[in-house]
Formats: sequence, structure tokens, C-alpha cells
Amino acid sequence: MLPFVGGGASYITLFIKLLFIRTDALYLNVANTKIAIMISIIRFFRNYNVYLMDHNDQLLDVGSFQRKIISYFLNRIDSIFVVGPHILEKYYKLIELNNESVWVENAFLPPPEEDRVSIKQTYPSEYFDFVKSKKNIINISAFKVKYEKGVDLYGIDMAIKSLAWLKQKGEVSSGLLIFIADASANSQELNPIRKLIKTNGLDDDVLFIFGQKELWPSYEDSSVSIRATCRDGFGVTVAESVYLGCPALASNVCSRARGAIIFESRNQDDLNAKVLELLSTAEKT
Repeated sequence: MLPFVGGGASYITLFIKLLFIRTDALYLNVANTKIAIMISIIRFFRNYNVYLMDHNDQLLDVGSFQRKIISYFLNRIDSIFVVGPHILEKYYKLIELNNESVWVENAFLPPPEEDRVSIKQTYPSEYFDFVKSKKNIINISAFKVKYEKGVDLYGIDMAIKSLAWLKQKGEVSSGLLIFIADASANSQELNPIRKLIKTNGLDDDVLFIFGQKELWPSYEDSSVSIRATCRDGFGVTVAESVYLGCPALASNVCSRARGAIIFESRNQDDLNAKVLELLSTAEKT
């Protein structure tokens, strides 16, 4: 596996490595216009097979000229795998896709349950204290706090508002776990989220956990997980949650794992009602 972080020098280094690497096949888990150009050039000199796994629907969110480059690339690689049918629909809508080896395949693999203990050892001690202190745990995760056109991409704000609403409804022993993979998240990014927590009097009911971690063991400690993204590829965390018996609420922006409970994207009332229903059902069983 070749790690790649982006940037001009990184692209040059990657180009050289791909040009001289000894391999029969190249598997891409990321693509953009620059990579499409790079691979297209290299294949004039190297005949290894190229397979692309597209995890989201952003590859074609570029200008018309760049789409032509990506179209050329997609039609000349050996296979394309997309994690949801909506991505494939977008391909056919925006470009002329003639590649006959295109597959829809979600990215979920059952977690290695024998690794549960070692993974949990990477969680901070505050996690265990927090989980023990609450009757119900709501779980949400994000790569980072990000806004698109002023809207919280991962819907962290929606989870906080649901928690505040639950408190008003008498679910006083509920807490919210917020996993954020980007450990470098700065205060400016977090300020709107922290302000929302403070405004609703939830300082003792929300726990942030920063850094890249495997999340699936946390679903075994949670009452419900939320995937409130405004756009998505598939949502592996949804599949993991369902697999581990934690009810998963997911926005209706793409195909979701079987067993997930779907709510209308950015519809706070719909999310609130379904969270309450799940917690109430769990209390009765």
C-alpha cells in the first residue's frame, strides 16, 4: 500500500513510484483529476490492471473539462467499484460511461471481535466513566467538524439537539458520545458545536473523543447510533452498528445497510421522534 497525503511534491513522488513499482495490479481507494491524468499517462508505459473503489459521490463534482479527463480515465481502467448505487447513477448522469466492468459493492466487513479488548485500550479513561454514568448512550462520529453551505456535514448539531429534546421529554440519564477522527480539530471549527452544547445545558452530557480510532466496540456500549450526514457513500459505521445490535439511525441520502432505520435528512423532528421511540422500546425489553 502506498500512503498518499496530497500536495504537489507528493503527486510527483507518487507518479515516480507508480511508474517503477513492480506489480500486476493497482487498487485505488482515492481518485481525483490529477490522479486520473497520472494513471492515464503511466498506462502508456505500464500494463498493470487498475481497479478503483469509489467511496463517495464527489469524484465528478468538478468542471466540464475535468469531467472529460475523469471520463477518459474511468472508461479505460479495468474495473470500478462503488459503495452505493447512487454513485453509479451520478456517473451515468454526468458522463458517458462505457466501462462494462462496474460493480456496486458496499465497504462493510464484519469486525474482528477478537480485537475488542485491544481496541478499547486505545479509548481514553473518560470514555468508560462516561458510559457507566449514563443509562442511554447516543453515538455519533465524524472525520472532522465540517460545514457545507453553512450546514453541518455530519449532522453533529442534530445529535446535540436530539439530546436536548430528550432531556425535555424526561430522558435525563442520556449522554452523547462524539467521535472525531481529526485529532487536530481547532477551536474555531468546534466553537459552534461547543456553543450549542453550552446553550442547551449539556456540558456534563456530551463527551468528545478525538483521534483516529476503530469505533465498532463503542456500539456495544451504546443505545443508538446516528449517521446524520448530508451526503454519503454508504456509511460503514451504520453497518457496523446494525451488525453489533445497536440500532442505527441514518439519513436518507444514500443506500444504507439493511436493518438501518432511516430518517429524512436534516429533519430534526423526524430524528427526534425516532431516537425517542428506539430508547423507549429498549427500556421496555
